[in-house]
Amino acid sequence: MYNVYFGNRKIVLTDNIETVMTANPDLKAIFKYSNQNELRSFVEGFAAKEYLTTGCVYYHDVDSLLEQFKAVFARFITAAGGVVTNPKGEMLVIFRRGVFDFPKGKSEPGESAEQTALREVNEECGLTGLRIDGKITDTYHTYFIGDDLVLKCTSWFRMSIGICMQAVPQTEEDITETRWISPQQASAVAGNSYASIRELMRFL
Repeated sequence: MYNVYFGNRKIVLTDNIETVMTANPDLKAIFKYSNQNELRSFVEGFAAKEYLTTGCVYYHDVDSLLEQFKAVFARFITAAGGVVTNPKGEMLVIFRRGVFDFPKGKSEPGESAEQTALREVNEECGLTGLRIDGKITDTYHTYFIGDDLVLKCTSWFRMSIGICMQAVPQTEEDITETRWISPQQASAVAGNSYASIRELMRFL
């Protein structure tokens, strides 16, 4: 199953429609994948109908469905980021454009996801000596570039740093604050974040 976020709304891609309907009893936007043109119409309709909070597309092969779903969008963008912890067990978050987030950014040509994640955390927070401790998950969200609706996949990694050091926000990327938070503060941060970030935090 994959969740694709349209702001705080989402389309669920699944091979088990019953599970999705049980979790979302008021689900009204449902589409059984048949062909690319009808899938595109469904996605465009969902994007335009902001009163719909959840949609569902189902097909017997969910990984194949994801590939068909990607092809609906004008562009598919890959990105990566990191959830960094320090020796105190604190977690690094950034504050950008009024919400909390984790450092992340678009991949450059020839980069692996791990290389992108390390570079972006370094650039956005000024941290060095980072270590990747493993993959967490991928998240998907949509947004407009001009009139084009694009889909972004962000690969997330657990990271650690061997010393406690102050992070420095990259202000030219609209980051106004970096903050180390305790596990007990995570729920408050999640309350002022993106839906895709709240999904990510369920894996932490």
